[in-house]
Amino acid sequence: MTNPVSVYYDKLCSEHTFTHFEEYDSDYDEHPECPERTTTILEHIEKTEIFKNSKITLIKDQSYYPNKDDLQKVHCKKYLDNLDAYKLCDNKTLFEKATTMDSVYLHRNTWLSAQIAAGTCLKAVEDLLRKGEASVDSGNPENSENVDKNNNKQTNIGRIDVPRASFCVTRPPGHHAFFNRASGFCFLNNAVIAAKKAIDKFLHRRVVIFDWDVHHGNGTQQLTYNNNHILFISIHRNEDETFYPSHEMQASDKLGDNTAKGLNINIPFSRYKSYPGFKCRDEEFLYATETVLPILKMFNPSFVIISAGFDAARCDPVGGYEVSPENGYPGMLKRILSVCEPNVRTLLILEGGYNLDMIGKCTVSCLEFLVKYYGKNQVGNQVKLDENIERETKSEVFDYTYKETPVQSLQEFALHNLEEVLTNLIPIWDIILDGCLAGRLKTIRTEIVKREEKRNAPVVPGLRRSPRKNSKKRRKSSENEKHNEVQNEQLDKVYEKQNSTESLKSESSKSENSKTENSKTDNFKDFQSPDLVHNLSKSFSQASINPEF
Repeated sequence: MTNPVSVYYDKLCSEHTFTHFEEYDSDYDEHPECPERTTTILEHIEKTEIFKNSKITLIKDQSYYPNKDDLQKVHCKKYLDNLDAYKLCDNKTLFEKATTMDSVYLHRNTWLSAQIAAGTCLKAVEDLLRKGEASVDSGNPENSENVDKNNNKQTNIGRIDVPRASFCVTRPPGHHAFFNRASGFCFLNNAVIAAKKAIDKFLHRRVVIFDWDVHHGNGTQQLTYNNNHILFISIHRNEDETFYPSHEMQASDKLGDNTAKGLNINIPFSRYKSYPGFKCRDEEFLYATETVLPILKMFNPSFVIISAGFDAARCDPVGGYEVSPENGYPGMLKRILSVCEPNVRTLLILEGGYNLDMIGKCTVSCLEFLVKYYGKNQVGNQVKLDENIERETKSEVFDYTYKETPVQSLQEFALHNLEEVLTNLIPIWDIILDGCLAGRLKTIRTEIVKREEKRNAPVVPGLRRSPRKNSKKRRKSSENEKHNEVQNEQLDKVYEKQNSTESLKSESSKSENSKTENSKTDNFKDFQSPDLVHNLSKSFSQASINPEF
């Protein structure tokens, strides 16, 4: 029985490295886009139960080289020739060239790793979209004969093997790569190369690229902006276009051109005015995903590509967001697939993510979800249980539905950001969506108004107490008053009968001090009134936080 999920990994992707630059710049003793990113993910995968129990197919080190025609459908020939020429340069020349480029480093093996990454993604597309053909390695026939010898978890050559989802653990990443230039650690745009393969060879006419990397996929947007076969959706950190790639094209009003108008959807998150908070969590990313589901459902993709960057995950040193591997990323996958056809093929391609342990956890959580989601063998319109998981399915039925994220759980900055996104989308999409987006916009605006009213509501001074507590306080205060009256009468009698002695003076001063202390205590209680405490806490909560750019 075919495993529903495949994972592709190649050690040649680790040949692209940076340590040779340390001779010219001491900062290159480390770099976030490092070879350990993919090797760490592989280590996490090999420790999982789904791997040990053969629930996924791991395809390793097959050296899939891409066809140049596939690359030239996305990138210009001159640019590809320049990448190829870097293998002939010395380290100093590579360093000088890299300093003129946008956030990349170069190695003599950069072109090798970039080719293997793109070729691996192309092979994954072929394996996903072929119609029940035998599994033959078109990239490197010599190595394909040794697949089972190298790894007994992999499929037999000649066996019908059509997975329903795949994850390409490859690097360098690709979503910042443009038609004629590299940027942002990226050289070849793997997601667009894969999409073009699905469209041109397998005749898929509706492909979605969903990019949840914390950075805007500016290269992907440029390459798909006029393509009416590709719906591009990007959820990213923006900070008023000051967060990388820091360009106006990452704004929510960039919707596509010509016949592709409305097929480019940006969901940028930025701080809003002086309101506290700027870090997106699961709630913000999940709600943003749910917001565009009506569009995704109407588009009805036949092939789903996820630009799976994990730098929005918590603890990432670059992203600064707090999306969780437990609920955030599998939650987005669940929502995306919930509006697609049950047998839609899904390809995840690694993009960013720079906390090594966290990207391993995020990858595993996505794979575990895909194994559960595609754990049923779908043949046409009939659903048959895989015999290997039938016993598990009886005891634990996978829930394909999800609970919608309440708008009340969103931070205020996200409400205003999503309001702007919907305002731009409604004129194009809501005519055919029967006001679905307008309804969500109304929900968001209602929540904004409620919070504004709550903020501006007058605060009643004084502490509110229950009647029982108030009565106790009144009884206690009356007893204190009676005690003070008796004490004052006794002192008056003493003053009348005797002259003021030193002892009485001392006692009198003690009494005065006691009254002063009581007066100070009363003043302190007055200082702790709700108005003052509220304003004090508010001033601290709105303290400026330096953006982690």
